[in-house]
Order: sequence, then structure tokens, then C-alpha cells
Amino acid sequence: MIATKFVQAYDRDAHLLVDPVSELDQQMEDARMYSARFGEFLFDRLADPTADLDIADKFWYQYAAWTNRGLVQANSWVNNNPDTSDDKLQASTELNFNRLNAAMLNMWIPLIYPDQFDDQEVRRTISISQDKLALWGLNSYIARDKIAGQDNDYKYFSPENAPFRDVLEGIVNEFDTAIVLLEVMRRHPEITVVPAPKQFERKSNSHNGKKPNADFVVVSKDGRAIGVQVKSTVRSGNVQAYDPDRIVLVDCKIDLGNEQVRRTKPGKSEQSVQTWAGIVSAQRVQRMKFHGARQSIMSVLNVNEQTVVRARLMARDILQTTRSRTDEAVRIVGDRVLTHL
Repeated sequence: MIATKFVQAYDRDAHLLVDPVSELDQQMEDARMYSARFGEFLFDRLADPTADLDIADKFWYQYAAWTNRGLVQANSWVNNNPDTSDDKLQASTELNFNRLNAAMLNMWIPLIYPDQFDDQEVRRTISISQDKLALWGLNSYIARDKIAGQDNDYKYFSPENAPFRDVLEGIVNEFDTAIVLLEVMRRHPEITVVPAPKQFERKSNSHNGKKPNADFVVVSKDGRAIGVQVKSTVRSGNVQAYDPDRIVLVDCKIDLGNEQVRRTKPGKSEQSVQTWAGIVSAQRVQRMKFHGARQSIMSVLNVNEQTVVRARLMARDILQTTRSRTDEAVRIVGDRVLTHL
């Protein structure tokens, strides 16, 4: 869809709280502010693909510094707060824009400064972004395994944990989908992909009766755009609910191969196929190397050889004989995105 038409389904204003009162809203204030700011950048670029977006260099430094401190603090507060309300789960979901964006920050450069980004630099920054996402996805995979096994009586699969399970699977599936979309971008340098900011991801009202909510936005150099919505499993209701002209759906179980056979009940030997986010991330980590050109990338990631070796061993242990379907996922998702772009 032409970008100027695509953006008509969204608002530039994120309608943030003016004076947050609750502790949760205060902890989330900066995260929401930055998401809204990136939403304004994206809206302005889509509304006028030739506009000169005047964004101070200081903003980029401030945001990068905040992701190293403020985002870590917000993550810690959300993860460690004993509150189990829907508001806390929603806050964790909201934070995922900034988790993704911290890894994909350079993907904004083709949108904001289209004349300052060559294809060779694109490929290098894509690899850095994919590695960051993969390491985070693997960490979430390992953390989930600790609460999903026999030692915890498989409580992860209990009905009362369903809301938490849905949120965690959704977050990690977005890491995996980002890795796949970035690979599509590597093979098709005429596009760029960014995580969807608040105005595009948390759209509260429908457009012509259909939801335009996106988890990622793909933009082409010739001024077209499409949104990508990530689902652990796409159901018929999802297909009917979303705007087919603006949104393509990714089924992480079918399209990415994110599924495993797991035991889910204490005292029961039966196993069943479960959606299992993080497989793409773990497989990416398993292939990470620490030599040649990769060495400079590892230094950017601020990890050493020992960290990479340990992560690779953990990835190998949890994957065992799981077949890699990443290349197939790139083909499936890439064809879908490029066909609708």
C-alpha cells in the first residue's frame, strides 16, 4: 500500500498520560514517551516520504543511553513486581517496543536519513541486530524452561498462568519474527523494518471496522508500507479482525516452526505439541561465531568469546535435534510481506 494511504489509519498523537499517578505508570513514563516519539518520526515519514525530518543528534544518544539504564530499570521493576494484574502484563507487552528497538535502532536510519546508509552498512547492522535479539530470545527461552518443567510441576501450563504464558510467548515470538524480518531485509535492501511504536501497535479503535494494529512496520524505498502482526497461532477470528490491506499476519507456530513436544501435566507421561517461542533465537545463537568479521560484531554486542561459547552450548542443549526452519520462515514471511507491500 502507498505509505501516504497506509498512515491514514493511525494518529500522530499517542495521547500519553499528562501526570502519571500510579507507580506502574511512573515506571513506564519514559518508555511510553520514547515509543510515542518514534511513532511521530514514523508517522511523519509515511505521511511525506520526501520530508526532511529534523531530528537532533542528541536524541539518538539520549535514547541509546536510556536503553542501557532506564529500560533495564523498567524491565527489572515489571519483572520483579509481585503484582499479577492485567496492567502489569500489559506494561511488559508495551516494553517490548523498546526491547526490540534497542536492538534495531539502526534500522531507523534508512527512514530518517535515507542518503546516509549504504548496503554494506545495512548488512553489518542487520547482523548486529539479529545477534542482540537472539541472545535476548535465548535468555527468555532458558528462563521459561526453568518454570515449565517437572521441578515446578509444569505450572507454566496451568490455566491460572494462561495470561502470563500468552504474554511471554508473544514477547519472545516478536524477537524471533524480528530476526526473520531482518533477514528478509538483508535479501531485499529496498526495504527496511522497524518495530511498531505505540501509535501503530496499540491502536485503540478500528479503521473501517478492521484493526490496523501492527507489531512491525515494513517500508520500501519507493514509498510503500505494510504492517506485520505477530501471533503465536493465527486463528480464523484474527484473520477476520485485521485490516487485510494494511496488516499481514505471521503464525509463529506454522510460519516460523516455533513448536515443541512437551509434557504439560504433573504425574502424566503424555506429551503434546505446544507453541514454543524462542527456537529461531536459539538457532541463531547456535550458529554464532567469534572469528574474522564476526569478532568486530561481538565487540559491538559487548560480549566476549566465553559468553558466546556458553550461549552456543546452552542453545545446543535446549534445541537438541530440533530442525532449523529459519530459511523456510524467511521465504514464507518474505513472500507474504513483499506481496502485500
